[in-house]
Amino acid sequence: MRIKGRIAGVALGLLLVAGVAVAAPRQGETLTVKALNVNLMSGKSLLSARVGSSPLDRGAHVRFVEASADWYKVTTSDNRTGWLKKSALEERNVVLSKKIGGEGVQVSQHEVETAGRGFTKEVEAEYKGSRSNLTPGYAALDRIEKHTVDPQAANGFAKEGELAHDESAGGGR
Repeated sequence: MRIKGRIAGVALGLLLVAGVAVAAPRQGETLTVKALNVNLMSGKSLLSARVGSSPLDRGAHVRFVEASADWYKVTTSDNRTGWLKKSALEERNVVLSKKIGGEGVQVSQHEVETAGRGFTKEVEAEYKGSRSNLTPGYAALDRIEKHTVDPQAANGFAKEGELAHDESAGGGR
């Protein structure tokens, strides 16, 4: 019985060590940005200041520096260093299309956005035509979708309003 317990303990220990070993990429390993237009952040929060003035394109390659919770510290090809959410990265070096939907699909960004709402262009047109009371709602939704907030402005707002965010916990509130 003792031998079985020791074997189980050793096996569990090896699994834990193996899990930690593959939990994050190795330092210097190349990762690929899989999201569209990702901002490199100075801290582990979406409210942190942006590093540089231009976002990273989908398919850009970065080098892994370190991991902290759901954030990876990376260095870009133009030597900017900052933090990206783990979910925005593919943990390997791949070639991705910079087009929405990939190379083989020819759809506009608007079509992707309406599909994200659960509508095709045709369904949306049908609703707009048959339910005129929804027209103001569609117009408001279109304005909302076009609105963007600068992360530095959001961070300033959070500081001015004394809204707490804990970068070590992996994000703002």
